[in-house]
Amino acid sequence: MVEECHKREMECHAWINPYRAKTKATTELSPVHMAVRHPERVFEYDGLYIFNPALPENRTYTCMVVEDILNRYDVDGIHMDDYFYPYPVSGKPIPDHRYFEADPRGFIDIADWRRDNVNLLIRDLHHLIRSVKPWVKFGISPFGIYRNSPTGYNCKEGSATSGTQNYDDLYADVLHWVKQGWVDYNIPQIYWNLGTRAADYEVLLNWWNDYCGDLPVVCRRRCRQSRQLPHRAGENLPLHTRPPAPHALHRQQGSRQAPQPRRRHLCHDGHHPLLGSPQGEKGDGHGSPVRHLPV
Repeated sequence: MVEECHKREMECHAWINPYRAKTKATTELSPVHMAVRHPERVFEYDGLYIFNPALPENRTYTCMVVEDILNRYDVDGIHMDDYFYPYPVSGKPIPDHRYFEADPRGFIDIADWRRDNVNLLIRDLHHLIRSVKPWVKFGISPFGIYRNSPTGYNCKEGSATSGTQNYDDLYADVLHWVKQGWVDYNIPQIYWNLGTRAADYEVLLNWWNDYCGDLPVVCRRRCRQSRQLPHRAGENLPLHTRPPAPHALHRQQGSRQAPQPRRRHLCHDGHHPLLGSPQGEKGDGHGSPVRHLPV
């Protein structure tokens, strides 16, 4: 697959779900599955097995898997899906309080502690990718709502929405990762139609574009129903908010030629035509505090 993508001047990114050890529909695991060999590393939540984000050995294991992918395959990116802490189910608390009590690491609020657990993995993956193959991009496809706005309008604190939130329910502080320079692009999962009361497509598209720093934002959505998104008055939507046409990321001027030696599809100035170059180092801080929308 990687070779076929590169023949067509396309990038191939490896998509991973590092926290989900078992889905609800899975009835049997291999005897060599990590959750079978080390059941103490996972907790059960509503039929799922989740690799406990609080355990350093789970972060190490995830980094080993990603390093193996990087060494085995000529991928252009590593991409994490939207599953961090499990999507909340009413009446089902996350069974990790004893880990928090045993090693709070200076945190008073368990929510801040959980966010820091996820921050540590994102930070470690960033440093790993930069050390092994610094040209490989690291991206996230977070749930479509970062946080609901306290004012009812789009603002830095959140969007004009009323759904599940990354920050408060999945404990995924996406904007913190952007600020630290740990991720190269975001693909928020904005799966709702224009006019959806709890999560309007245009409201969320504008929020991610306005408050996601200078990172590219590529919209991910289901296409069962769609209609043209009107531009905001007096402006054109930036390129990175438009759904890309096939091969638009790598369209070359002039006639097709034999592939030339390349540094992983980067332009001559070191930037990808749309996604740009991987983020440079911006410090090593971590520990900041941030759900699924019922539709």
